[in-house]
Amino acid sequence: MKLGWPGLASAVLLTASIGASAMAAESVASLTEDYLDRYFRMFPTRATAAGRHDLDTELEDFSPSRIADWIEFNRATRSRLVDVLRDSNVSFDDKLDGEALLAEIDRELNSLELRKQAENDPLYWSTVAAEANVFLLVRDDLPLDERKQRARARAQILPRFARQARDHFAHAKASDIALELCQIAAG
Repeated sequence: MKLGWPGLASAVLLTASIGASAMAAESVASLTEDYLDRYFRMFPTRATAAGRHDLDTELEDFSPSRIADWIEFNRATRSRLVDVLRDSNVSFDDKLDGEALLAEIDRELNSLELRKQAENDPLYWSTVAAEANVFLLVRDDLPLDERKQRARARAQILPRFARQARDHFAHAKASDIALELCQIAAG
């Protein structure tokens, strides 16, 4: 079968279009997968709440270096994601997934860069401590003894987290801490 130049050009364009769309879909999917993995490693108690249990024995680390790394990761992922979403060959579903991820990234950046919640909000910290073992104990996909074992493992690292919070707020400027949030956290 002979295509000729117009047919060959159409075939090349169609192949390029399909290839670009597949690559964009992989990019949105891979960015999303990578983001979720890093998100849950940053917030292990949220991983447990979401049903991911490989991080059940870990707890958040809100040290300045971890927060800075997380902010930088969000910025870099946002930049790459915006580039992928600009591709006109991205499918409608991938655009929706990408826009949902973009909204989550923007929420994280707003929370940590603009509002500085990890620095100024005691509730940002106390929520982790309050929920550290709740989802470990109420789940029903593991025997009770295994749930207790994971809850004990996480409880053993709660003092490290509490010291980190205490030390952080002991060195924070009082004027930077939202007084009303401290009162709520204190009960």
